[in-house]
Amino acid sequence: LRSFQENRVMHEPTPTVGAFETRSVDVTQHQTLEYWLDTLGVDEYQLRTAVAEVGTSAQDVRCHLGMP
Repeated sequence: LRSFQENRVMHEPTPTVGAFETRSVDVTQHQTLEYWLDTLGVDEYQLRTAVAEVGTSAQDVRCHLGMP
């Protein structure tokens, strides 16, 4: 029984859009792009520009856009 438990592989569930809220801003997928546009209240140009300038860290993008 012990060897069976040791050899089991735990699969993490696929992250949903909500999982990206505190980690990174993904502007390459339509679903996450729409999520971030709605969440941050900016247009696509502003969001893509912020990501291009500071990277995909959600915290960095928020700071760049003047948000807490």
